[in-house]
Amino acid sequence: MHYGHRDASYGNQNLLDLYLPHRRSGAQYEGRDIAGLHNAAAGTFIKVDVDFRGQIIDVCNSGAVLRSQEWTVTCSVP
Repeated sequence: MHYGHRDASYGNQNLLDLYLPHRRSGAQYEGRDIAGLHNAAAGTFIKVDVDFRGQIIDVCNSGAVLRSQEWTVTCSVP
């Protein structure tokens, strides 16, 4: 799944990827990602480092990047 693309075919039906009040014209974006690990043995140490890049792209003007932001989420669970 790719987040934030206005032309995504699932429209506003995916509650993890929304433009409000309408997908085509909404100025507010809400995106959520739910990661998980299943069937890990008891006592397993898990460390996750995830890098993200968010960009605002003007698709009407040759795909110019108007703003870009990068961040990292780090989590360790014994």
